[in-house]
Amino acid sequence: MHRTTNNRTQKRSCKLDEHADSLWNIMAPMSKDHREALKRALKELCEDLQYDEVRVHLLSKDILTESDDQVIQSKVTTVDKASELVAILRTKGDSAFDALVEAVQENQDFLAESLKKHEENVRNNVPPEAEDEAEEGVEGIRPEQIVNPDDPITDKDLNEIASRLGHGWRKVGICLGLKKHQIDACEADNPHTQHDKAFGMLNKWKRKAKKEATRGAIVTALMKVPVDPEAYDFLLIAQH
Repeated sequence: MHRTTNNRTQKRSCKLDEHADSLWNIMAPMSKDHREALKRALKELCEDLQYDEVRVHLLSKDILTESDDQVIQSKVTTVDKASELVAILRTKGDSAFDALVEAVQENQDFLAESLKKHEENVRNNVPPEAEDEAEEGVEGIRPEQIVNPDDPITDKDLNEIASRLGHGWRKVGICLGLKKHQIDACEADNPHTQHDKAFGMLNKWKRKAKKEATRGAIVTALMKVPVDPEAYDFLLIAQH
């Protein structure tokens, strides 16, 4: 009987120790490297992060409190929600950075890769301006290289893009700001071919974006995923 009581006490003590460690990881100040990585990723997160896609994960990991969630939810735009989330996460421990990477990995993996890249660059003492130069070198496409970038995208253009996306169409939808349930609906409504699913998704984005559904906007989104440049090269000015 005495031994059983001791075993229960030891198990309870272990659980308390684990809980204390977890609380310390969250409450301890975030490292300078992770704060800087979040700062560098702020523009990308504000442009592309969908808070509804990450909130459950961050709440379940005790990274965000109910109070934090209410503050973020009170913001009207997706940009403001993302900005507020980053501001809150920077006050948490290093586990908050890791949890954010985990949260975006499933549905917005391009953001996860971006966060990891910023983290690596900070640790390797790569200055922000060098990151910007590297990004420009990789993308290498400026607005003036797009044929009529401000023109509305046409169904003919979208059909051409859809024919070239293949299995990457879901990532493109996320990058365009569609939510997971909207992308799932595109798949359910178009069960036969990848082209039909992709075309349905692109049309849903076009209806949602309205005047912002331009040739330039679609090229910018396709470069972020990224997809094979053949998916959008017909929208670019031929280089000689």
